[in-house]
Amino acid sequence: MIRDISDDVWASLAAIVVLAAAVTLDPGSGIRVAIALPMLLVLPGYALVTALFPEEGGNGPNVLSRRVPRNLTTSLMGEDPVRLSPTIRFVLSVGTSVALLPLLGLLTSAVAGTITAETGVVTVALFVCVATAVGTVRRLRMPVSDRYAPSFGGAASAIGESLSGRTRRESILNAALGISILVAVLTTGFVLTVPNDGESYSTASLYGTSDDNTLVAGNLPNEITLEQTEEFVFVVDNHHDRSVDYTVVAKLQQQNSDGTVIAERRLDTFNRTVAADQRWQRSHDLSPTFTGERIRVVYLVYEGEPPETPIRSNADAEVYHRLTVTEQ
Repeated sequence: MIRDISDDVWASLAAIVVLAAAVTLDPGSGIRVAIALPMLLVLPGYALVTALFPEEGGNGPNVLSRRVPRNLTTSLMGEDPVRLSPTIRFVLSVGTSVALLPLLGLLTSAVAGTITAETGVVTVALFVCVATAVGTVRRLRMPVSDRYAPSFGGAASAIGESLSGRTRRESILNAALGISILVAVLTTGFVLTVPNDGESYSTASLYGTSDDNTLVAGNLPNEITLEQTEEFVFVVDNHHDRSVDYTVVAKLQQQNSDGTVIAERRLDTFNRTVAADQRWQRSHDLSPTFTGERIRVVYLVYEGEPPETPIRSNADAEVYHRLTVTEQ
């Protein structure tokens, strides 16, 4: 059975390993983006498309085979299947990846509490592995003559045949399609790798600590008592090309059911000069002073001195955490 597994399965798994290794490089590294971007634009979609359409492409080089499925169920279950040419398969892979990545990002955020390069790659890797496994099983259950099983040796010739077309018009359309995809990938890569000189901002995030004092996003209590003191860690990232004198105002607020602040107390004020593209990490011990179910601790970030009345609408950045405070 191992010998029957096609080359693209091993290539997909190897690409996941390379993608994971690329994430460990410096975030500003062009090599990291050059490696990760093409893989993210192809791997998730390719794995899903292969799982849905495990049959070898038809004779037509640039269109779906004439074996049209009677309905979606028969297509997904493998009866009367759609046959995809290499060109269509690649186009669907890129388009599906573009559609999948935001959904995988939302899933990562829901599970991990925040999205980082590491958590994002883990989610993508798990999805690709599961979809590849499903596609491999479906392909192995098909007759060898109908099975989609590309090999490294035949990949170049298959792409060439797909681009050649049976008529001059088909050749021109296929070439234009390939060029448009290449331009889209290169444009996206250029936007991600070339810094925008006008982009300058500050961000704030909030962390809790684990038993070994490691920062963990989302590891914050949802309910505490008046007698408790909990450690919150706020982080300010300076994305300017200059040093910034930051002031962070910490507040405890109580809201009513429509979100209006009905009680507020200023807890503390913190100051720090942060160099360009550097991070400020500061621990804060929170001791609540009033009880309720709609309590939130808010950290308002200002570049320079804060206004006389610091509120969320006039902050340069802000982060908050909701909790319930009880008497005991």
